[in-house]
Amino acid sequence: MEYYSLHYATTKIGRGGYPQSQDIELEPGRTVHDSDFVWRLMHDRFPSFNPYLGTLILQEGAAVTDFISAATISVGFVCSNRVRDILLEYNIGETHFYEQSFKHKGQLYTNYNLLHCINNATRLIEFDNSLFQLVRYQNNNKIVKEQMVMDLDEYLWYKHNMSSNTSGDWQSIEPIHIHFKTGKIPPDIFHIREVDNKTYISQRLKTAFEFNKVTGIMYDWIDRHHVEFT
Repeated sequence: MEYYSLHYATTKIGRGGYPQSQDIELEPGRTVHDSDFVWRLMHDRFPSFNPYLGTLILQEGAAVTDFISAATISVGFVCSNRVRDILLEYNIGETHFYEQSFKHKGQLYTNYNLLHCINNATRLIEFDNSLFQLVRYQNNNKIVKEQMVMDLDEYLWYKHNMSSNTSGDWQSIEPIHIHFKTGKIPPDIFHIREVDNKTYISQRLKTAFEFNKVTGIMYDWIDRHHVEFT
Protein backbone atom coordinates (compact mmCIF):
# COMPACT_ATOMS: atom_id res chain seq x y z
CA MET A 1 0.00 0.00 0.00
CA GLU A 2 1.17 3.54 -0.71
CA TYR A 3 1.21 6.29 1.92
CA TYR A 4 1.30 10.07 1.67
CA SER A 5 2.21 12.80 4.12
CA LEU A 6 -0.73 14.99 5.07
CA HIS A 7 -0.45 18.77 5.51
CA TYR A 8 -2.70 21.79 5.77
CA ALA A 9 -3.20 23.47 2.41
CA THR A 10 -1.27 26.66 1.72
CA THR A 11 -3.29 27.52 -1.40
CA LYS A 12 -7.02 27.72 -2.22
CA ILE A 13 -7.79 28.82 1.34
CA GLY A 14 -8.93 32.37 0.59
CA ARG A 15 -7.35 35.80 0.49
CA GLY A 16 -6.16 35.71 4.08
CA GLY A 17 -3.38 33.26 3.33
CA TYR A 18 -1.86 30.62 5.56
CA PRO A 19 -2.76 29.91 8.31
CA GLN A 20 -6.47 30.63 8.08
CA SER A 21 -6.71 31.29 11.82
CA GLN A 22 -4.11 33.43 13.56
CA ASP A 23 -6.04 34.35 16.69
CA ILE A 24 -8.32 32.81 19.34
CA GLU A 25 -11.10 34.01 21.61
CA LEU A 26 -11.02 32.68 25.18
CA GLU A 27 -13.89 32.51 27.66
CA PRO A 28 -13.80 35.00 30.57
CA GLY A 29 -11.30 33.88 33.20
CA ARG A 30 -9.53 31.54 30.81
CA THR A 31 -5.85 31.89 29.82
CA VAL A 32 -3.35 30.00 27.67
CA HIS A 33 -1.63 28.98 30.91
CA ASP A 34 -4.55 26.82 32.08
CA SER A 35 -3.68 23.18 32.77
CA ASP A 36 -6.07 21.95 30.07
CA PHE A 37 -5.04 24.40 27.34
CA VAL A 38 -4.27 22.74 24.03
CA TRP A 39 -0.57 23.64 24.22
CA ARG A 40 -0.25 20.92 26.90
CA LEU A 41 -1.34 18.28 24.39
CA MET A 42 1.46 15.76 23.70
CA HIS A 43 2.24 14.12 20.36
CA ASP A 44 2.59 10.61 21.78
CA ARG A 45 -0.24 10.23 24.31
CA PHE A 46 -3.85 11.09 24.98
CA PRO A 47 -4.42 13.66 27.72
CA SER A 48 -6.28 13.09 30.97
CA PHE A 49 -8.21 16.29 30.19
CA ASN A 50 -10.37 17.59 27.37
CA PRO A 51 -8.06 19.99 25.47
CA TYR A 52 -9.30 23.57 25.54
CA LEU A 53 -8.56 26.04 22.75
CA GLY A 54 -11.39 28.51 23.06
CA THR A 55 -12.79 29.64 19.72
CA LEU A 56 -10.57 30.00 16.68
CA ILE A 57 -10.98 33.27 14.78
CA LEU A 58 -10.63 32.95 11.02
CA GLN A 59 -9.22 35.83 9.04
CA GLU A 60 -11.80 37.89 7.15
CA GLY A 61 -10.53 36.75 3.76
CA ALA A 62 -10.12 33.10 4.72
CA ALA A 63 -12.18 30.38 3.08
CA VAL A 64 -14.09 27.91 5.26
CA THR A 65 -12.63 24.50 4.38
CA ASP A 66 -12.83 20.96 5.79
CA PHE A 67 -9.38 21.34 7.37
CA ILE A 68 -8.69 24.67 9.07
CA SER A 69 -5.07 25.73 9.58
CA ALA A 70 -4.42 27.55 12.84
CA ALA A 71 -1.32 29.27 14.20
CA THR A 72 -2.20 28.17 17.74
CA ILE A 73 -2.33 24.44 16.89
CA SER A 74 0.93 22.49 17.08
CA VAL A 75 -0.50 19.00 17.67
CA GLY A 76 -3.21 17.45 15.50
CA PHE A 77 -5.52 18.88 12.84
CA VAL A 78 -8.70 20.94 13.01
CA CYS A 79 -11.21 19.21 10.74
CA SER A 80 -14.95 19.15 10.03
CA ASN A 81 -17.44 16.56 11.21
CA ARG A 82 -17.53 15.41 7.58
CA VAL A 83 -13.83 14.51 7.74
CA ARG A 84 -14.32 12.80 11.11
CA ASP A 85 -17.11 10.66 9.66
CA ILE A 86 -14.92 9.62 6.71
CA LEU A 87 -12.06 8.70 9.03
CA LEU A 88 -14.31 6.59 11.25
CA GLU A 89 -14.92 4.28 8.29
CA TYR A 90 -11.22 3.35 8.25
CA ASN A 91 -8.63 1.86 10.59
CA ILE A 92 -7.57 4.95 12.51
CA GLY A 93 -6.15 3.09 15.53
CA GLU A 94 -5.49 5.40 18.46
CA THR A 95 -7.12 8.59 17.22
CA HIS A 96 -9.43 10.85 19.22
CA PHE A 97 -11.63 13.78 18.20
CA TYR A 98 -12.31 16.77 20.47
CA GLU A 99 -15.05 19.28 19.71
CA GLN A 100 -13.71 22.55 18.34
CA SER A 101 -15.42 25.74 17.21
CA PHE A 102 -14.40 28.78 15.22
CA LYS A 103 -15.81 32.12 14.12
CA HIS A 104 -15.72 33.58 10.65
CA LYS A 105 -17.22 36.97 9.81
CA GLY A 106 -19.30 36.83 12.99
CA GLN A 107 -20.72 33.37 12.34
CA LEU A 108 -20.00 30.57 14.84
CA TYR A 109 -19.16 27.11 13.45
CA THR A 110 -19.47 24.26 15.96
CA ASN A 111 -19.32 21.26 13.62
CA TYR A 112 -15.52 20.90 13.80
CA ASN A 113 -13.03 18.81 15.78
CA LEU A 114 -9.44 18.66 16.84
CA LEU A 115 -8.09 15.39 15.43
CA HIS A 116 -5.40 13.90 17.69
CA CYS A 117 -3.64 10.79 16.37
CA ILE A 118 -0.93 9.02 18.39
CA ASN A 119 -0.39 6.00 16.11
CA ASN A 120 3.38 5.50 15.83
CA ALA A 121 4.62 3.03 13.20
CA THR A 122 8.34 3.50 13.88
CA ARG A 123 8.65 0.04 15.45
CA LEU A 124 7.20 -1.51 12.27
CA ILE A 125 10.09 -0.24 10.13
CA GLU A 126 12.66 -2.71 8.86
CA PHE A 127 15.56 -0.28 8.96
CA ASP A 128 18.19 -2.46 7.29
CA ASN A 129 15.87 -2.89 4.32
CA SER A 130 14.99 0.81 4.09
CA LEU A 131 16.94 3.67 2.55
CA PHE A 132 17.92 7.03 4.02
CA GLN A 133 20.01 10.02 3.00
CA LEU A 134 22.29 12.49 4.72
CA VAL A 135 21.58 16.15 4.00
CA ARG A 136 23.61 19.34 4.00
CA TYR A 137 23.17 22.76 2.44
CA GLN A 138 25.84 24.62 0.50
CA ASN A 139 25.23 27.99 -1.16
CA ASN A 140 21.50 27.45 -0.58
CA ASN A 141 21.64 24.15 -2.48
CA LYS A 142 20.55 20.86 -0.91
CA ILE A 143 23.21 18.16 -1.17
CA VAL A 144 22.38 14.55 -0.31
CA LYS A 145 24.19 11.23 0.06
CA GLU A 146 22.51 7.85 0.45
CA GLN A 147 23.06 6.21 3.82
CA MET A 148 22.17 2.71 4.98
CA VAL A 149 20.99 2.36 8.58
CA MET A 150 20.89 -0.91 10.51
CA ASP A 151 18.32 -0.06 13.20
CA LEU A 152 16.51 2.72 15.05
CA ASP A 153 19.40 3.30 17.45
CA GLU A 154 21.76 4.00 14.55
CA TYR A 155 19.22 6.30 12.92
CA LEU A 156 18.83 8.25 16.16
CA TRP A 157 22.63 8.49 16.47
CA TYR A 158 22.81 10.23 13.09
CA LYS A 159 19.79 12.41 13.89
CA HIS A 160 21.10 13.67 17.23
CA ASN A 161 24.80 13.94 16.41
CA MET A 162 24.37 15.94 13.21
CA SER A 163 21.79 18.42 14.44
CA SER A 164 24.46 20.86 15.69
CA ASN A 165 26.78 20.57 12.69
CA THR A 166 27.74 23.74 10.88
CA SER A 167 27.38 24.58 7.20
CA GLY A 168 29.45 22.31 5.02
CA ASP A 169 29.00 19.27 7.29
CA TRP A 170 26.19 16.73 7.07
CA GLN A 171 23.40 18.33 9.07
CA SER A 172 20.49 15.87 9.10
CA ILE A 173 19.22 12.50 7.98
CA GLU A 174 15.89 11.76 6.32
CA PRO A 175 14.08 8.74 4.87
CA ILE A 176 13.89 8.04 1.15
CA HIS A 177 12.22 4.63 1.20
CA ILE A 178 10.59 3.02 4.24
CA HIS A 179 10.07 -0.74 4.25
CA PHE A 180 7.76 -2.19 6.87
CA LYS A 181 8.41 -5.58 8.44
CA THR A 182 6.68 -8.51 6.77
CA GLY A 183 3.04 -8.72 7.81
CA LYS A 184 3.17 -5.38 9.65
CA ILE A 185 0.70 -2.83 8.31
CA PRO A 186 0.15 0.52 10.04
CA PRO A 187 -3.29 2.12 10.48
CA ASP A 188 -4.67 4.37 7.74
CA ILE A 189 -3.30 7.41 9.61
CA PHE A 190 -0.04 7.32 11.56
CA HIS A 191 3.32 8.89 12.38
CA ILE A 192 6.87 7.57 12.33
CA ARG A 193 7.61 9.83 15.27
CA GLU A 194 11.30 9.13 15.88
CA VAL A 195 12.07 9.41 12.15
CA ASP A 196 10.22 12.60 11.17
CA ASN A 197 7.37 14.87 12.26
CA LYS A 198 4.95 14.20 9.41
CA THR A 199 1.50 12.64 9.55
CA TYR A 200 0.93 9.91 6.97
CA ILE A 201 -2.27 8.51 5.49
CA SER A 202 -2.89 5.45 3.33
CA GLN A 203 -3.67 5.53 -0.36
CA ARG A 204 -7.23 4.39 0.31
CA LEU A 205 -7.83 7.19 2.80
CA LYS A 206 -6.34 9.73 0.38
CA THR A 207 -8.67 8.37 -2.32
CA ALA A 208 -11.64 8.78 0.04
CA PHE A 209 -10.67 12.40 0.75
CA GLU A 210 -10.36 13.11 -2.96
CA PHE A 211 -13.65 11.35 -3.82
CA ASN A 212 -15.46 13.40 -1.17
CA LYS A 213 -13.69 16.60 -2.30
CA VAL A 214 -12.26 17.31 1.15
CA THR A 215 -10.76 20.80 1.19
CA GLY A 216 -7.98 22.52 3.11
CA ILE A 217 -5.33 19.79 2.77
CA MET A 218 -2.41 18.89 0.55
CA TYR A 219 -0.11 15.88 0.30
CA ASP A 220 3.66 16.39 0.60
CA TRP A 221 4.98 19.93 0.72
CA ILE A 222 5.88 21.43 -2.62
CA ASP A 223 9.65 21.10 -3.20
CA ARG A 224 9.93 18.85 -0.15
CA HIS A 225 11.26 15.33 0.01
CA HIS A 226 8.73 12.58 -0.69
CA VAL A 227 9.00 9.31 1.26
CA GLU A 228 8.11 6.05 -0.46
CA PHE A 229 6.79 3.07 1.51
CA THR A 230 6.49 -0.65 0.87
